[in-house]
Amino acid sequence: MRRILLLAASIVALTPVAAAAEWLALRTKHHQVAGNVSARDLKDVAFRIEQFREVIATLNQATIDAAQDVSAIVLAFPDERSYQPFMPMANGRRVPVGGLFVAGPRGTYITLNLDAGDDAYRGIYHEYSHYLLRNVFGAAPLWFNEGLAEYYSTLEVSSDGRRAVIGKPIRQHVELLRERRLPLAKLLSVTAASPIYTSDSPERSMLYAQSWAMVHHALHAQPRRRDALVDMAFKLAAGMTPEQAVLEAYGMTLSDLERDVQAYMRREIYQATSLEFKDAITTTLGRNPVPADEGEVEAWLGGVQMTIGRPEEGAVRLEKALKTRPDVVAALSRSNYRLRLPGRGAVLATMRAFLNQGDYAAVRGALTPMVHANPADHEAALMLAEALLRLNDPDGARALLGPVLAGGTDPHKDQARALLAQLSEVREHSGTLPPAPVAPPPPVVVKNQGLILQLRGLQPGEQRIQGALQRIECGRNGVVVVIGTPQGATRAAAPSLASIAFVTFRSQTGGAITCGAQAPAPALLTTRLEGTRTIAVALELLPDGYVP
Repeated sequence: MRRILLLAASIVALTPVAAAAEWLALRTKHHQVAGNVSARDLKDVAFRIEQFREVIATLNQATIDAAQDVSAIVLAFPDERSYQPFMPMANGRRVPVGGLFVAGPRGTYITLNLDAGDDAYRGIYHEYSHYLLRNVFGAAPLWFNEGLAEYYSTLEVSSDGRRAVIGKPIRQHVELLRERRLPLAKLLSVTAASPIYTSDSPERSMLYAQSWAMVHHALHAQPRRRDALVDMAFKLAAGMTPEQAVLEAYGMTLSDLERDVQAYMRREIYQATSLEFKDAITTTLGRNPVPADEGEVEAWLGGVQMTIGRPEEGAVRLEKALKTRPDVVAALSRSNYRLRLPGRGAVLATMRAFLNQGDYAAVRGALTPMVHANPADHEAALMLAEALLRLNDPDGARALLGPVLAGGTDPHKDQARALLAQLSEVREHSGTLPPAPVAPPPPVVVKNQGLILQLRGLQPGEQRIQGALQRIECGRNGVVVVIGTPQGATRAAAPSLASIAFVTFRSQTGGAITCGAQAPAPALLTTRLEGTRTIAVALELLPDGYVP
């Protein structure tokens, strides 16, 4: 909680983004930054992100440490026109944003539209705040997430790097709050799927303004209520109603808190926090941007689009990236960055990566049934023929190339002739194809040292999350189980500890658990959804190193 307290803060007609050759890239100490903007603007983006990161580190190094293993790729665009293809889609409509933090199985990105004057700097700090908050409170309610990001977007650092100010009033928000306000219960219930958030409406602007005011009130009004603010956010994330969360966290009714916050907004006395640093923070950035690699840019842009509801556009970019930088796409295809291209494109994209990596057997296994089912798929047939050629099966390769030469497109015919030439050349020199390199057999590894656990079976509607048990939060309205995962903390609620099926396979743990912080232990948390609430069904503690 300490980390959070200190951090407390239809597809449109596409206009092609400037060619990748016009993109510049800059690798800072902590992040990759790229953009189709001027070298000066790109360097300024990189500098401000590094400076913001350093300011937060002076407040709470633990917040920065939580983000060490997740490096964000920052992509900058010069104007709204070039940025539109990278705005998220919801219910078939584009969600208008000036910047976006994207974290998912396809990578972690910050995208920015720099066509906003001085407000562009606020956008940089706003999106980076999302990046930091996600690593310490992944399930934060939307108003809390946006309110903190808006609060910290006001960072100003002196030219000598020894002073900073955070929390100055945001003019647009103050003016808007004079005219209208959202009911507090509605504000606290907004989610990323709510129409108020996904539509371009006055209420959306009000959401940002009032979320900022809620955070500013907690951090600067008398008495200070930072602890209450964070406690309420946790309770709401666990599924508690706004009325109950306010009562338990603030010790007052929802209507009383609403009156208190509205009175604070009417006074318009917004103080800020001044910081002084013993050692000056970053004031310059030594590195300069260089021309970006086209394949890398296409892979990054495709990764963003695959995550924001634009998979068809993302697939096209990733297909293009595969031709020049299969290593980048392959990296996105591993572990937490696994790409899932739609349909046939998924198979062919993956097979190209496997061909470049030399995994010919995998290509043969995947494409053989595909080509047999559709011999007219000449692109798949060519890839399979190349794999068979490398696997010393010339007859199989030749059988695939004949139909391509007979009925394929000119580019496909050219590829077929090139493969046949390779086949003939090898036979001419050696009379046979050289065998494919044979790797030494891998050592026999017995998974989990032969240990087999009788894990609880999943029931319809349930899902299982693997992570490390962190704590059990107990209150008058039930309990919340908190599991840490590489993507952030996962929280699930239950009426009581007794309602959660608890099993331990650890010799270090007894047959019961209690409330409070827990000794970190590998765990499987089984959950189900009830409306918008995540319900804890079962908790299974695993032996160290066990892989389900």
